[in-house]
Amino acid sequence: MRSANLGVELLDPKPLASGGRLRRARRRSEPWVGFEWLEEPERTTISVQSGCPVGCLFCDAGTLPYSGNLTLDELRLQAGENPKELRLIRMGEPSFNPAVLALLEESPAKKVLLSTVAPDCPVSERFLEALLELKNRRFPRGRFTLQFSYPSTEPGDRRSLIPVRTWGAEKIAIFGKRWMRPHDARVVLNVPLVKSFEFDPRRAAADFDPAVFSWTFTPVHPSGRARLNGLEQSWQRPPAAVARRMEDLAELGFHVSALPSEDADIAARAACGQLESA
Repeated sequence: MRSANLGVELLDPKPLASGGRLRRARRRSEPWVGFEWLEEPERTTISVQSGCPVGCLFCDAGTLPYSGNLTLDELRLQAGENPKELRLIRMGEPSFNPAVLALLEESPAKKVLLSTVAPDCPVSERFLEALLELKNRRFPRGRFTLQFSYPSTEPGDRRSLIPVRTWGAEKIAIFGKRWMRPHDARVVLNVPLVKSFEFDPRRAAADFDPAVFSWTFTPVHPSGRARLNGLEQSWQRPPAAVARRMEDLAELGFHVSALPSEDADIAARAACGQLESA
């Protein structure tokens, strides 16, 4: 797909330590509408919006001028022709963009990862219902991983970090049980744990079924927003507070993992929460 035919200008790519590239583009007729994506040997990580209306306190996407959903052709440009794994986690809230569903309908990707904050609104609810049907039909038997951002077991903490109305634990738990079919990947609850936030493993176990959900703990990378809000907490090994909660969850029957900071990704502004465009 030629970028010129889409009215898009490709900017100079930036090499990544993984052997991939951080790529950026902007519309020729509206140069303030830009987006970026990561092309790596094993996966492609794309943006779904230009900027982001959610405004999570650790993510630089909320500092950019919000210019709305990217088009299906702009999503196709990023995804490429044959990605091994397609990850919809770079910039923007996927459930706000119906073109994401159209992309997934035609994508030849072997695996898909989609992350959402689960906005509590009709647009996102309709999207997730359609995504459930699409996953069952096109990406069965573990080929699709759905991830919810879940930084705290305390609703007030979660709302302070993700300043939009989102699904609560009960609604996520009910949807997760409907999502799971035999041999599907567990629904991931992603925890960018902030030091001052409450995270109670026993409350997590009361709210979520270990047969349906798993937990992934991630650092809060040094984005401009994270630094401004005093939230940065990078680590190569889980700090004691994170490790203790991981152990408690594992004892309660959950599958638990950690995704440590990668210095090369941080230096390239390619880590979660960071944007070269910001």
